[in-house]
Parts: sequence; structure tokens; C-alpha cells
Amino acid sequence: MRTFSMIAATLLGMLTLAACGSGGGGGAATPETVLAATRTGTDIPTAPLIDTVGTTRALTFFAGGSTPLFSGIDAVVSLPPGVTIKADSEGSVSAAVLHPSGGAVGNAIAAGNYTPPSATMPGRVRVALVSARGFAPGEFMTLHCDLAPDATPADADFGLSLLSAIDAKGVSLADVSLSVRSGQ
Repeated sequence: MRTFSMIAATLLGMLTLAACGSGGGGGAATPETVLAATRTGTDIPTAPLIDTVGTTRALTFFAGGSTPLFSGIDAVVSLPPGVTIKADSEGSVSAAVLHPSGGAVGNAIAAGNYTPPSATMPGRVRVALVSARGFAPGEFMTLHCDLAPDATPADADFGLSLLSAIDAKGVSLADVSLSVRSGQ
């Protein structure tokens, strides 16, 4: 979780600098340069992915609000029983499992951290997406979930909590709605 927090903070800080100007000449940060700046030897997952049995389902995220462009969204998804996420031993979710989609394809970076269910808490995954150029309201990210053979969750079974959202100028947004839809 610590690595995810450091990556999210670094991405949001770089995004703010790119949106507000970094004080020097040169071009704006691109998703590639932001990703390169956050990839250090300790950030790259090296452990194998945890394998689960069953089927998969794509969970697509949508954002709405009065802003014409979002630059970052940070949220937590509570998973229903029987739903898990492939992650490394530290909970980092790979780009094959969580990635930009819709209007964020090609100009955003997604990151996630999975916490498996316990006896008292459901499984959950913290997801973040940042973009130096911004993305319009609508579809912005897809998360691939693993389903146990007997799991049949409805979209309403996935809990969704917005932690923060910023616009293209780095301003925190309050009037944001988030929703998810699965490819059932």
C-alpha cells in the first residue's frame, strides 16, 4: 500500500506541475514521461501474479460532473463475495488488469492496489487514473475481475467510493459522480 501511495502522490504532483506549468521551457509531461519518472527499481512488481480459478468480468468506470476535463480520479471499489483481482504479493495491480479506457485511452496512466477479503472486511481495490492532457466525462478506466465459479454479482454489488478528483488545472472537484458497469 505504501508503494501505491507513493506512486499516486508522485503522479498527482507531476500532473499538477504539468497542468500549472513547471516554471521552465520545454514541453508538457506526457503519460510516458510520468510513467518513466515513477518507475524505479522498487516500484516495478517482480512477484508473479496470484492466480485464481473461474471466469473474468470487465468492470468499466464512468465519471460525470460539471468539469469539461478530469486530470485525476482516485477511488476505492469494495468487491462482492467471490470477486478477486489479480495482483502481485504486495497488492499491486498490473496494467493488464487495470487500464485506461474510453476517453482516457492513450493519454492516461492507471494504478491500483488490491486488498484481499478478510473475515471482517470485503476485498477492495484502490484505483487511480491520472492524465496530463485530461479526459472528458464518461468512460475512463477498466478493471478486470476474477469470479469464483459460483459468483454472480450484479453491478450494484460493487461498492464505489470517490476519494478525490481533480480537473485539468489541478483543482479539487466536489461535484463528481462515479459509477461502474460490468460486462455481464
